[in-house]
Amino acid sequence: MSENGPFYPDGAGNLVNNPYAWNTVANVLYVESPAQVGFSYMPGNPTFNDTITANDNYNVLKGWFQQFPQYSAHKFMLAGESYAGHYLPQLTKVILDSRKVNPNGLPQRNFKGFMVGNPSTRTDFDFGDSLTKYYQTHGIIPLDDTNQNDAIGNFDPYDILVDVCHANSLKNKIRFPHPFVDRLRSQKVPARLFVDNPPTCIDDHVTSYLNRKDVQTAIHAIPTNWVECQGPAYTFGTMSIIPYYQDFMDNSDIKIQVYSGDADTVINFIGTESWILSLKRSVVDKWQPWYYTRADAPSTLPPQVAGWRAKFDRMEYRTIKSAGHMVPWYAPAEALQMLKEFIKDL
Repeated sequence: MSENGPFYPDGAGNLVNNPYAWNTVANVLYVESPAQVGFSYMPGNPTFNDTITANDNYNVLKGWFQQFPQYSAHKFMLAGESYAGHYLPQLTKVILDSRKVNPNGLPQRNFKGFMVGNPSTRTDFDFGDSLTKYYQTHGIIPLDDTNQNDAIGNFDPYDILVDVCHANSLKNKIRFPHPFVDRLRSQKVPARLFVDNPPTCIDDHVTSYLNRKDVQTAIHAIPTNWVECQGPAYTFGTMSIIPYYQDFMDNSDIKIQVYSGDADTVINFIGTESWILSLKRSVVDKWQPWYYTRADAPSTLPPQVAGWRAKFDRMEYRTIKSAGHMVPWYAPAEALQMLKEFIKDL
């Protein structure tokens, strides 16, 4: 409700249509994962990890296609961001392994690939020297300072270009270990606005809207205190996800799109691009700009640079200019254009 859905709430509690919604070009199924996240329900106090989540998500998809067979002939893809850098490749592996056993089963029969944004992939690439370089090259720490812990100030690590709303929301969003947010959790940071970039408090709007009794009744949810990015106990994976990509590119025919909002520090683009280059895949299309057109742009305005991209055998990587961690929210027109181009050749 704050990224690629058909509408999102404003500060007055009204729903606003999203002209860049992903369901304008595809059927979209949102899965709350793991169980007990959001409005999803599971009794008891379960503990989850990546393996359990991947198998559960596969069973959810299998059951969904059984319940809605009218979609069984449709091409099928996955999409996600952030810690989905773990979720999606591991779910993809379960799907591809199932294809070997039962190639005509669902969802594996029509599975075509996945796209993942600012993905958590391997700790040293995500949070190591690349994060220090990002801070240095964006003026957050000086070029002669190699200590990333010197990055201070009340900026939004999800997007360094936007205003911040409440520091507490940042502490709650990033549940997996992250050096900047770990320090933020131990500090009291005063709110201060730097850039006029509304709406800064979309997360608060979503929380208020989804906690309304009339909304929960209308969507047939069990009465819940809805909290963003909260859920059951989870053992976050620390393993490298890079071998999954190597396996997919060597042993499958799926299409892979990795993308990075370049204003994000949570999973910065330098680290993501670095691990992609470490795969040493053949370059099909060299580094070049890609373009988008805003829905509300005047006819005289030419297409604008959305970011830069390079295509390798079996995978494409794109950056999205001035976008933060949640690309479809920070750059909705660019994200929709990227989705269109991805699904065109599925």
